[in-house]
Amino acid sequence: GGELSAHYAFRENAYADSGFIALVILLQLLSEDGRKLSEIVKPFSKYAKSPEINLPIGNAQPVIAAIKQKYADAKQDELDGLTVSYPDWWCNVRPSNTEPLLRVTIEASDARQLADKQQEVTEFITSLTLV
Repeated sequence: GGELSAHYAFRENAYADSGFIALVILLQLLSEDGRKLSEIVKPFSKYAKSPEINLPIGNAQPVIAAIKQKYADAKQDELDGLTVSYPDWWCNVRPSNTEPLLRVTIEASDARQLADKQQEVTEFITSLTLV
């Protein structure tokens, strides 16, 4: 298993987090394949994806509730924060477990839509926190 923050857990390592094992596997893949990493992953990068956006928020729950209401017509999941999904874009908004931040990740069908949705979502969140 893995996550954006570079935590990788391996069954063979008692499901413990190990960035070192991930590095060794990556180096092995690169040495056996012969291509650049960017060439290897390109077929898997079908969508445009933002880096994780960290917004300073003291109390995230009212903000997440407002996002849930704004995007009520989307498919929604609350497994980890709030994920709203449309056919051509999605975003996940979740409070940090370690800092007073709201972490936002957005993915869209292309770079232009990603930029539009990133601006839309971050401006909406910022407008709520300025009130």
